[in-house]
Amino acid sequence: MSIHNFLSICNSEVNLLGDSATNFFFFFFCCTNCVTIKVDHYLEDLISQLPDDILVLILSFLTIKEATVISVLSSRWTYLWTYHTRLDFDYKELYDDKETYIYGLKNYETKRLRYVNWVNRVVQLYSGSTIEEFCVRFDLGKDSESDVNKWLKFALSKRIQRLELDLKGVLHHDKKPYIFSYRLLKLLHQSKGTSSNFCGMRPSTFVGFNTLKALFLKNVNVSGEVLEYFLSSCPVLEQMGVHFSKHLVNLKVVGPSLVLKQLEICHCRRIKSIEIRNVNLVSFTVLVGGKISFLLENVPMLVDLNIDGRISRSLTDVFAQGVGFNALKAIFLKHVNVSGEVLEYFLSSCPVLERMGVHFSEDLINLKVVGPSLALKQLEICHCWRIKSIEIRNVNLVSLTVMGGKISFLLENVPMLVDLNIDWRISRSLAGVFALFACCLSQLEILSLDTSDSEVCM
Repeated sequence: MSIHNFLSICNSEVNLLGDSATNFFFFFFCCTNCVTIKVDHYLEDLISQLPDDILVLILSFLTIKEATVISVLSSRWTYLWTYHTRLDFDYKELYDDKETYIYGLKNYETKRLRYVNWVNRVVQLYSGSTIEEFCVRFDLGKDSESDVNKWLKFALSKRIQRLELDLKGVLHHDKKPYIFSYRLLKLLHQSKGTSSNFCGMRPSTFVGFNTLKALFLKNVNVSGEVLEYFLSSCPVLEQMGVHFSKHLVNLKVVGPSLVLKQLEICHCRRIKSIEIRNVNLVSFTVLVGGKISFLLENVPMLVDLNIDGRISRSLTDVFAQGVGFNALKAIFLKHVNVSGEVLEYFLSSCPVLERMGVHFSEDLINLKVVGPSLALKQLEICHCWRIKSIEIRNVNLVSLTVMGGKISFLLENVPMLVDLNIDWRISRSLAGVFALFACCLSQLEILSLDTSDSEVCM
C-alpha cells in the first residue's frame, strides 16, 4: 500500500471514528492488518516502517493524553507522542466530567498539583521543534506563576501558532489571578537577542513572536500595554481574544501594518476605552458590563460587529468618521442605546448588511425597514421596551424576531420571509393578530407566536 493511499485511509477513517483512544486502537489494528504482507511464512508489520512524520501525523488526530496512551502499542511508537504538535492541556483529559472536576477531589491543591505535574512532564519530554497550538485550561492563579511562565517560555521557543491560556475560576474563587505582565513579555521577547540563556534555552530559540497567529487569554490579568506589544511584535497575529481581565483598562488597535482579523474583548469590567483605527479587522466583538468610550474608524474589511455594553457617546459619534463599511454583513447591539435613525443609516449605508439585531435599547422608538435595495435577511428587535412602531415593507427578509413591548406593527410585501417569531403584548382578536401577517402566512415554515401577556380575544 502506498503512503498516499494510507494517508487517505487515515483521513477518512479517523474522521469517521472520532477522536477517542478506544476507537483509535481499533483503527490502528485495522491499518496494521491492511498493510501486512506474507513473506516466507511470517508477517511483516509495514506500519512500523512508515516515516516518523507520517506516524506523527496519525497521532495528530488524537489529544496529547490519547497519543501518550497509544505509545504502549509498539516500541516503534514509544517516543513519537513527544513530537505531537497540538498540546491541548484541557482539564477534561484528567477528569471524566465537570462534576468530577469540581467535586471529585476535595482539595484544590491536590487537583492543581496533578494538573501542573502533567503539563510539566509533557514539556520536559517534548522533542519536537514546532507547535501548532499550546492550550492551558485549568484553575490556576498566582500560586502557579512560575509554572505558567515556564510553559510560556517553552511554547514561544517552538514556533507556536496558537496560544491559549484559560485559567478559569471554578475551583478556587479566592485565588489571586495570574498576571501576564509587561515585564515578563519583554523578557520573553528581548531574550532572543541576548547572549545569555533564558530558562535553559538558547536565545535564538525564542521565535514564537514571529509565528504566532492566534492569542486567547481568559481569566488572565493582562493590560492594554501588553496586548499592544503583542500586536506590534507579532507580524502574523490574526486573532486575539481577552476574557475576564481586571487589568485591561484602555486598548488601542491602530495602524495598517497590523494583520489582525478577529478581536474579542469580553467581560473585562474595568475597561474604559477601545480605539480601533485604520486596520483591516474582519470581526470585532466587545462585551462589557460598564460604560465604555468607543471609537471605530476606517475599518473597510469589517464583516461582523457585536457590541454588548453601554457606550459613553452616541453611536453616531462612534461611527462619525467610520468610512468604508461596505463589507459589513452582520451587526448585533445589546445594551447600546441606538435610535431608529441610526439603524436606518446602517441599512442604507451598508450595501451587504444581511443580519441585524438590537437588544435592550432604550432609545429605539420607531423603526422603518423599507426598500428592495436592502440586503437584510435577518432582523431581531428584542426587549426594547420603549419601541412604539415597526414598519417592514418591500424587503427580502428571511427571518424576523420581535420580542417585548406594545407595538404598532406593519408587515407588507416580504416574499422571502419563512421564519417569524413574535412575542409582544397585543390587544386585539386572534383573527386580527393573524391579519397582521396575512401577506406571508402561506409561505412561512416557522411561526412562533407568544401572546401570553396579551389581551388576545378568541
